[in-house]
Amino acid sequence: MTDDGIEVVTATPQRWDDLVELFGTRGDASRCWCQCFVHYGSPEENKAALCERMQGQLPPGVLAYEAGQPVGWLRIGPLAEFPSVKRSRSYPQIAGQIGEDTGSVWQAACFVVKVGHRRHGVSAALLDGGLCLARAHGAATVIARPRDTAVGKTSSVDLYVGALSTFLKAGFAQVGRLSSGRVLVRLDLG
Repeated sequence: MTDDGIEVVTATPQRWDDLVELFGTRGDASRCWCQCFVHYGSPEENKAALCERMQGQLPPGVLAYEAGQPVGWLRIGPLAEFPSVKRSRSYPQIAGQIGEDTGSVWQAACFVVKVGHRRHGVSAALLDGGLCLARAHGAATVIARPRDTAVGKTSSVDLYVGALSTFLKAGFAQVGRLSSGRVLVRLDLG
């Protein structure tokens, strides 16, 4: 538990109802279900895909709780779980940073923080918990493609990939600029 009273735990099948509560019925999370880097279908298909993924051996992420209530989520996992990354225009730059051994590279992909709990350390706690999950499952490197909030206007919708400042405070290094507002960051866990 953090000093702010935020507890971060691994997303297990027993926590599915908490994830459903957090994602709600409105907004991007309730439509995407953290499938934009995997396979994007209808909201129902996306929800079913994440539910199925939560039943697997490797947890798909971590959940944050405050006073026993779910307030945040981070989708993190092996880069191979996010096939759309390889199809992205930025992949050549990413590949140049990670080399050929993508099996030990994880990506911090999507954050969801409940309204009313933003800017209270939930994202930082989620990232810390996600790094613990990655280490526990043998990740050597974690990458992310966060938003640089110092460049242009940034809405809360744009921050589903996280804020650059959160990653830099966690020890990530900026290794490339993917666009004016998106940055490639990397943390070696060794």
